[in-house]
Amino acid sequence: MNWVSAIVRWIAKLFEGKEPTCLPVPIDPTLPTVSQPVVVDSDPSPAPDPPPEPPVVAVTHDLPVLGVQHQSRFFHTPDGAVVDYREATAMGLYRLWLDDDRAKVDALLSYFKRRKINAIRPLFNLTSDYWMNLHRQNSHVDDGDYWWGQLVPFINHCASFGIYTRCCLFGGIERFVGHQLDWARRPDVVSDHPDVIAKMHAYTEQFVGTTRDLPSVLYEVANEPSQIGFATTRLWCDNSASVSRHSHRAV
Repeated sequence: MNWVSAIVRWIAKLFEGKEPTCLPVPIDPTLPTVSQPVVVDSDPSPAPDPPPEPPVVAVTHDLPVLGVQHQSRFFHTPDGAVVDYREATAMGLYRLWLDDDRAKVDALLSYFKRRKINAIRPLFNLTSDYWMNLHRQNSHVDDGDYWWGQLVPFINHCASFGIYTRCCLFGGIERFVGHQLDWARRPDVVSDHPDVIAKMHAYTEQFVGTTRDLPSVLYEVANEPSQIGFATTRLWCDNSASVSRHSHRAV
């Protein structure tokens, strides 16, 4: 095999320090012809797939005003239709809104919407140590004008998800009496304090006066009034009357 001898002589010249001449590459005519390979550029570390988009929940902006009818235990729309009212308590939701945590607010509202919840019940003036420790407190005293200014945008935002807002005006009364309550005794801290009662009346009238024109708002005067310091005073009835004077939508 002449080509084998040629390779041996070529290698020998390498060891002798001589410049070898290029050897012709023998071609076997019986071998099939192979086309040139196609080189495709690829990123050795491709970017991960983007996260899936969250489900889009249809929003409804125009909610009908809810009312009640004589001898009916249901809410009704203005045309008399019974409303399938389904409510979820969302006590600390307004704090999230005040903190501008829109992503979490929207996630909760979407969660409610997907489960056919059409009303939420946030508590306002949550000021006990319990809620402070959870960082879910809110108060018109602590948050001032910003607290008042965000009421309407908050309620309208909930309505954009097709959700009514039943506003519980008194989640607590600590900011009205100026101190924390003894939760072991749950005392009456209002009856003999006309200054406290005056503050609560003024707050109630401002709250309802600020929100009463919104079609998606409902009212609850207090959460468990006898347990948060109202005791059996006339304050409960007086505040209910204050709501009724300003709006026919007290619950």
